[in-house]
Amino acid sequence: MFVPGWLDPFIAPKQALLLLGVSASVGALLASSLAAPRGSLMPRGAFEWLVLLWLAVATVSTVRGVSPLRSLLGEPAQREGLVTLVALAALALASRRAHRIDHARRRTLDALLLGSGVAAAYALLQHAGLDPISWANPTHFIAGGTDSVRPGSTLGSAILLGVVLAPALAATTARLFAEPDRLRLHAPLAVLLCAALLSTLSRGAWLGAAIGVVVAIVLAARGRWAPRTHMARALLVGFGPALIWGAIVLGPPIIARLTESADPAATSGPARFAIAEAAFAMFRAHPLLGSGPDTFGLLFSQFQPASYARQAWIGSPVNAHSAALQTLATVGALGALALLAMAGPLWSAGRGRATSSPGASAIIAALAALIATACVEPLGIAGAAVLAVLAGIRVAHADPESSPTASAEPLAAPMFGGLVALIACGITLSGWLRASIDGGIARTRFELATRSSPVPQWREGASAAQSAMYTSPFDDVYAHLSSDLRLALSRHLAFTRDTLGAIQQADIGLADAERAVLVEPLRASGHQRVGTALSQLATLAPTDTLRARRAFGSRAAFAQARRLAPNDPLLLVECARAALDQRAGDWALASAEALLALSPDSGTAWALKAAALLQLGRSEQAREALDAAALASWEAGSERERAMVELARRTLEAGSTGRTAQGSASEPRSVPAP
Repeated sequence: MFVPGWLDPFIAPKQALLLLGVSASVGALLASSLAAPRGSLMPRGAFEWLVLLWLAVATVSTVRGVSPLRSLLGEPAQREGLVTLVALAALALASRRAHRIDHARRRTLDALLLGSGVAAAYALLQHAGLDPISWANPTHFIAGGTDSVRPGSTLGSAILLGVVLAPALAATTARLFAEPDRLRLHAPLAVLLCAALLSTLSRGAWLGAAIGVVVAIVLAARGRWAPRTHMARALLVGFGPALIWGAIVLGPPIIARLTESADPAATSGPARFAIAEAAFAMFRAHPLLGSGPDTFGLLFSQFQPASYARQAWIGSPVNAHSAALQTLATVGALGALALLAMAGPLWSAGRGRATSSPGASAIIAALAALIATACVEPLGIAGAAVLAVLAGIRVAHADPESSPTASAEPLAAPMFGGLVALIACGITLSGWLRASIDGGIARTRFELATRSSPVPQWREGASAAQSAMYTSPFDDVYAHLSSDLRLALSRHLAFTRDTLGAIQQADIGLADAERAVLVEPLRASGHQRVGTALSQLATLAPTDTLRARRAFGSRAAFAQARRLAPNDPLLLVECARAALDQRAGDWALASAEALLALSPDSGTAWALKAAALLQLGRSEQAREALDAAALASWEAGSERERAMVELARRTLEAGSTGRTAQGSASEPRSVPAP
């Protein structure tokens, strides 16, 4: 599920759907248990007790963690806080009780394969360039002269798409073996899933799918419900066309992805090692209960190794790129042990009649693929929901009370209970969903105004962002967005000589940034926005006293941000720019040199150092820094900055005093969309 136009069109709708569905399920289960003569909500068996134990550990970790509010709600870009964990636990328990009948298990697996097939078909449309929606910043992988799109489909990310496709492909393979009479139905689905999985270029998902397929083959061979000739024919028909298509269309990218780990110029391997290093550092800081659910993104800047910015900077991750490492870092050793303990009931459920059944092989293969993928990739809400349901089905299949046929049960009570719970949850979520819609409007206006700079677009976006901020006051992302819009509008008004309007908008931007810091004081980007707002107000201050006070506050805010993110290159860039705006050359030079220590080949760092040296009147050293900037590496979209560097070089070579370069450094800058 996704909803274009929301601030997060992929994660927020999935969380809303999960919460609504689980609320209805729990309401139906509660009503059914109360209405039944012998109904009971007490846990049945080890699996349910272990799920509750894991949930208890996550709750204590939330309360004792570094940011209870963030652990409760989750990161805005991921939404894997305690609220989501409770929903996933309830989903696993409900799945355990709802699948005691063979027909129910098959029907749920059909739903999983149908949804995965839709996602796979959409992924192939994206790969072919036929997506009807024009998404911003699609992911590309270039290798061997081939520019390949890595589709995210309905998941929004190629990695998360692969997480869902891997167990679906494994389950489809098991069905290819177990149902020879339905080969014409399952073979096209296997081809579709395999082709889409190849197009994701996700090595972790490939590994998980391979393990799941091997498990399906082993179970089919041991169960002897399919002749080997049929198994060979099924593999040829189900995988052959997709593998041939992949070799023709995706040959160079696939080879490049498989050999990337041995490529010294590749950033994927060093990035993963650096992120894993930060995850283990978090675990060492909070070994028993972790830092709290979904706090990896919040704390990563504190534990980020310097090598990450120097060798493999790919932005600030919100997870550890591995569900296993994420669990260890955020809920600690106790949470990891509680999660591992659930493998006991799953393993014991695989004995006796539960392993010899052809229907069980699809569940086992899918679980094997998903667990293997989770060791090296994040699961996301969709992958975690699939894992919860499959685990519940697996335990239910081995339940002595399970039966091959359905028994008549009254539906009035569970339907009424589910409807009441669904309505209550919908009312509770309405404000939060409205905030996501307003946030999406604000981001769209921001992007439009950044390109054309019309004041009405700035104001409309700022109004929508502020509405979202008040509707969802505990998510600092909306306060950040509102602050960015206000400060961008302030810069635009200052450029048009509307000083009073610029000061007014900067004041509002400062208040929004301070609100974000109040909501989440451990986020370095919040303190950075406070420093940027104070720096902007310092340049607009009418008196020297007020200017000095604002400048001092700006330095203090940036210093606090540096303490929370000592190795963040983007923070150092903003710090140097704020210093240049305040004409504090010594501070700007120190920030630029710290940035160069992290990224010695960064053209932006050398350009900032040159600007600082020019402010300090050291023209000869500035010329050397500009020469280094011209030869250094620049990020995509830095054409304007490179042109400014060339202009400054020509000016200095012509014997100019450098005023042109200094003036251009103080011009209003376009602000990237949040």
